[in-house]
Amino acid sequence: LLRGSTVGRRPRPPVPPDVASDDGWTPLMYACLQGHYHAAQLLVSRGARVNATNALADTALTLSAAACGGAESPEESARAAVAALLLTAGADVDAANRMGMTALHRAALHGFKTVARILLKHGARPELLCKHGLSAVDRAAIGSEVRETIVKAQLKRGRRRVVRTSAEVGRPRLLQSFD
Repeated sequence: LLRGSTVGRRPRPPVPPDVASDDGWTPLMYACLQGHYHAAQLLVSRGARVNATNALADTALTLSAAACGGAESPEESARAAVAALLLTAGADVDAANRMGMTALHRAALHGFKTVARILLKHGARPELLCKHGLSAVDRAAIGSEVRETIVKAQLKRGRRRVVRTSAEVGRPRLLQSFD
């Protein structure tokens, strides 16, 4: 027989899509962090749990909105496609990691406007505060397009009050209007 041949050997059982590392990272989490849509799609179609958490309580969705890899970081369009896939598959839009950061916090922090829009369209709550008392608006650079997107979404939802900024934590919310 040829070296490496599988003739006469029993086939290996398939690896479950949710096999995890010691710190809870699943193949779906790695695919989402890297913005690999087709890998994420395959894993979801094979039953990967979209709301599984790692040791830091990150989910595939919170990781899809995180920047990684420096110059080789996936384009925002890839991250947006992955986020939409996960949300369609039932991902919890407001799942927060141990620091209280949701996918919307991360999208705002990294300037991913399209990802933020998708999250807001699926009901993400921009008023949620992380453990440092910061909202997604706080995480977005002041005047950035992501901040504008979040504020406009709140106003569309009929809110006259915009989420608190870190400067307002501990004080009553101020009525603000943005045109």
